[in-house]
Order: sequence, then structure tokens, then C-alpha cells
Amino acid sequence: MKKTLLIALMLLALALNLGAGLRDPEPLGLPDEELGTEETDPNDDGGSQVMEPEVLGPYVPPITTGPDNSALYEKAAAYTGGESLSTRLGDPDRYESAFASKDGTLTVEADAKVIVPDADKAPLIRVRNGTITQEQADALMDALVHCALYPVGGPATKEELAQTIAELEQELDGADGLDEPIGPDTDMTRREYAESCLEKLRAAYEKAPDTSDPQPISGQFEPEFFGDDLVIRGEGESEEYGTEFIEIDVSDYLGGSHAYYERDGFNIHPFSQALARAADPDSVEDIQCTAKEAQALCDPIVEALDVEGMSFRSALKKYDDSLDSPTRCFWALQYTRAPGGLPITYTIATGDVLTDQEVYMVPWEYETMTFYVDDSGVVGLRWESPYDMGEHVTEDAALMPFDEAMAVFEKMFPVAYDTDGLPFDVEYPVRMARWDDKDVHIQVNEVRLGYTRIAEMDKEKTGLLVPAWDFFGVITDEDGNVLLDDPEVSLFTVNAVDGDVIDRGFGY
Repeated sequence: MKKTLLIALMLLALALNLGAGLRDPEPLGLPDEELGTEETDPNDDGGSQVMEPEVLGPYVPPITTGPDNSALYEKAAAYTGGESLSTRLGDPDRYESAFASKDGTLTVEADAKVIVPDADKAPLIRVRNGTITQEQADALMDALVHCALYPVGGPATKEELAQTIAELEQELDGADGLDEPIGPDTDMTRREYAESCLEKLRAAYEKAPDTSDPQPISGQFEPEFFGDDLVIRGEGESEEYGTEFIEIDVSDYLGGSHAYYERDGFNIHPFSQALARAADPDSVEDIQCTAKEAQALCDPIVEALDVEGMSFRSALKKYDDSLDSPTRCFWALQYTRAPGGLPITYTIATGDVLTDQEVYMVPWEYETMTFYVDDSGVVGLRWESPYDMGEHVTEDAALMPFDEAMAVFEKMFPVAYDTDGLPFDVEYPVRMARWDDKDVHIQVNEVRLGYTRIAEMDKEKTGLLVPAWDFFGVITDEDGNVLLDDPEVSLFTVNAVDGDVIDRGFGY
């Protein structure tokens, strides 16, 4: 509850800030009438962690227009056969090629294994913004948590709430502009919003204890103090397992539902992790647990969650190079949906890029489920943006011939290189080399067929799973320096139905 004290002050201060341009609240996961948000850092030691409100402009309406996919639907529906994916693609085993950009500063060499999953069909599948059920939350709590959990930060006392209420009332007294709306898409005034905050605080005051006496959390979803989300959030400690933190959030905000779990100071943020082959063996002890042993710990948890089509895809050995947590070696195990046997291809692209294109879409992160295992067991979970699997737009999509899809890659990759249009995780190391006047060489070592999600026209909370080719490999400069070597970074994505290039950051 202590966090809400600071949040209340922040929200009201923002409501009274008449000179600030306002970011649309919807992409931040807030109802229209709210102007701030609380972000819980899973590494928080119990103190308050408040995300400062961002001041951006101009206002962009939260409307998904998306690309016109009518030609894609028509082309996908043309297939009437019954062959497996591998058979209709000609049973490709390897892709070999070599090409270069017009100026010769980029060379691409492909000697790649082609991975076509053992599936008979590749339907176009509509997915919607999903959620996490109480039953799934119970399964996570039962499988992961080993101690009593208490509210993060502890409950607020009557004295603390009374002080906050007094401070907010003082802020209101004599403030200007309170009859102006709090945002461009709502009629709620700043005065009305501030009074609604105070009303919640006064109601909380009536139920608050005189002294702080934390009680274990119930494990049931409860409404956020400010906002419409339902959350389970708690932390605890035991002698055997150390500190534990869990947060399970159910949100109507696009991609906002998530489940986080951390134990013993583990940092689940992907940016704090690196492949173990880059670790200093003198300072990072190798993990003794095998990938199969790690998977054996996680599979039963996934089974208990009963997530449609979710299955194990890969395990990568990594280490934590963050300054905020103990350096350790661990397994990062990716689980992804595989409807009909064709998996959604996992990459580190999150799909949450806010476009400034003529085709505007609300950012929507891709669904990811990652377990983290070290020699002590499961020390982390990151499950974000669960999907609600919807109808099949086509029961089996027509796929362009394999050679034609590879021809698209050979034609369009140099174009993207010349126009700074490569995916961000690829563009950045390439651009650094070009700034140093270094030629760039790309070695493609894997071509994989799987699903990715693209946007649909005027469908704000739905997307379309389409089969696509992803290219993985290594980027070096002319001196042989490795610029990128990450099996979770897709160098390029080509729609396997119509040959369109897909930017995984934007989602189309």
C-alpha cells in the first residue's frame, strides 16, 4: 500500500500540471481517465518504485488501422491440396546462396539448414488479447512459491494515509485549471479526477490498521488501488529458498497481462542476460544441471497451466551480467504455441514498437513464456502478453514455393540494408560498422518456417498468425569482428504466403 501513497501524489501533481502535453493513456495500460501508472520492478526490495509519467506530444489516437490483408487472405485460401508442409515446399534441406549489395559493402553467404516443422497444415489463425485465469495463477503459486508471501512494501497505516490525504487536499486548494479535461479523449476534469483519487484514499483510510501488521496475501486476484487491473503481488523469504517475488497481472490493456516470478535475487529482464559462451569462465561457474533436467522441471508447470498449444521449443545457456543481481549461469527455456504442429517462432523482437507511419497501430507485445533454471531449480518465470486463440481464417494456407521465398530474401535484404530498414536488433550493429567505414558480412546458418503475428486492418485487439520464413546467422565486419551472433535474433522475416517482408518490431 505504501506505493500507492507516492502514486497518488504523482497522479494529482500530473492532473494539476496544465502546461504539459499528454501521452495517450491507452498505450500505457491505463483507463482513459488516468494519467500515471505504477510499474513494479521485480527486483524491488520492498521500497517504492514509481515510473515517472512521460510527457510526449502530439497526441496520437489509440486506433489500429493496420495493413490491408485482403490480398493475403485471397492468396492463402487458394490452396486445396492435402500435402504436408515439407512435401509441398519440395522437402528443402539446405539453402545455399551468395549475394551482395549494389555498392559491395554488404556480402551475404548462406549455407543454412532449413527447418520445416512436421505439420500437415498452416492455417491463418486469428489471435486476441488474452488473460491469465485464477486457476492458472493458482498453478503458478503452487509450483513456484515456497514461502508465505506478503504485500510488497507492507500495508499503509491510518496515520500514513491521513498524511497523504492532507497533502493532496493542500495541492487542490487554490490550484488553477481544475475545470479543464485531463486528456484529449475524455470529459473528466482535473478536479473530478483528483476527487476520485481522494475518494479512494478516504475509503482505504476507514479500513487501514492503526499500526503496520502485514498479513499474507490471499493468492486471489484483487483490484489495483488505482486502475482497473487485477493483480496478485507478493514477496517473502525463507531460509532454504531465499527471497521470492511474484506478480500476476490481468489487464484489459493490449498485451498487459503477465506473470513474473523471481527467486533469490534473480533478474528476469532479458536485457540483463547474455549467452553463456560469452562469460568469463574464471568468474562465472558453469551450470551442472543439463538442459533436459531443466526441461523436466518446467514441463509439469506448463502442463498445469493448460495453455492451448504451448510446448517446449528451446533451451539456451545464459548468464546474468547485471550489476543488480548475483552473477550465475542458468538455462533460459522458451515455450511457445505450436497450433497444428507449426510453432510460433520465438525471437527477441517484442512487437511493441510505436509506429509513426501512416498505418498506425497500438503496440502489442508478442506472447512469450520463458523459465529460468539454475542448479537450485526454477529461479524465474516471465510470461507476457498471453493470447486467446481464435478462429482459423483459412484452414490451410497456400505457401509460395521455397525458391521464390528465398528469392525475396536475396532481393529485399540488400534493399533494407541500403535504406536502413533492417530489423532494429540487426540494424544497430550493421550501422555501427558502417559508421566505422567497415564492410559487413552476414553468414546465414539457419532458415526456419514458423508463425509470426501481423496486424489486421481496423482490428485493435486482434492479430493474425501467418507462416513466415526467418533467417538466423552471424554478422561480422571486414576484419572478422563479430557484431551479432545470437540464435534468438531474426535477421529477416518473409511472409511464406505472399512474400511480403515483415518487420517484427512493428508487427506487419
